[in-house]
Amino acid sequence: MTIYLIRHTQTVMGKGVCYGQADVEVDYKMFHPTAEYIKATLPANSIDEVISSPAKRCKVLAKEIANGNDYKIEKKIHELNFGEWELKRWEEINGEEFNKWCDDYITNAPPKGENYQSMLKRVKSFWDNLQKNKNRGKKIAIVTHAGVIRALLSLLLDIPLDKSFYIKVDFGKIVQVNIIDIKYNEIIFI
Repeated sequence: MTIYLIRHTQTVMGKGVCYGQADVEVDYKMFHPTAEYIKATLPANSIDEVISSPAKRCKVLAKEIANGNDYKIEKKIHELNFGEWELKRWEEINGEEFNKWCDDYITNAPPKGENYQSMLKRVKSFWDNLQKNKNRGKKIAIVTHAGVIRALLSLLLDIPLDKSFYIKVDFGKIVQVNIIDIKYNEIIFI
């Protein structure tokens, strides 16, 4: 099985705004060239299935990759839920709460949000189900978020979760995972 983990294209949100599960708009000036690059990079006409996060910024790209065909929505690959911090500028967030989260974002969550460990748990559940569901030999494109891709790579590469933020995942980035067997995966950053 070959999995293409694809980060959504750029959004209209500027730097400095906290958004995870908030449904923000795609930056269409950047969308079309990035989507064309992604489609040209993926194997032509051989993607068997497209799976998308429920976020609009992912669904728009998934629809483009699916080329008019159906694609699946999967809640487990949604970005980290920042709860009350969603759509706030980072400097507007309560300093004490923010510092507590920064000190241990693995186990601490923003108010009414989730921590990174919880997100990893749901992403791992999705990944385990994907491998069990008779997908052997298939090529699957998964359109998701940087946090989800980092969490998956921490599992696959056996990297401590707190070190996964060292993995750079730009907008439109593709990471190819060739599943050879249960214990071995080949990972290619495209």
